[in-house]
Amino acid sequence: MSFSEAKQDSQEIPSESCRNEVAATEVRTATAERKSFDYLINATSKLVALSEVRALIEREGYLEKVQILEGQFVPKG
Repeated sequence: MSFSEAKQDSQEIPSESCRNEVAATEVRTATAERKSFDYLINATSKLVALSEVRALIEREGYLEKVQILEGQFVPKG
């Protein structure tokens, strides 16, 4: 059976007859408003220091106490 023969055997159903069989889709609408809002973004990232200091120790011995905390700002001098 060729395509043209198959097309002749099929019956075209008018779209008007299908409308009564399918329920209408309910649609809700709203008016757009301009508002401010707070939002939270969860993301993975890497923090990099703007500058680094390399400390070279020139004496033998043991470091007994560190006077600053990691990440603490240390002023010049």
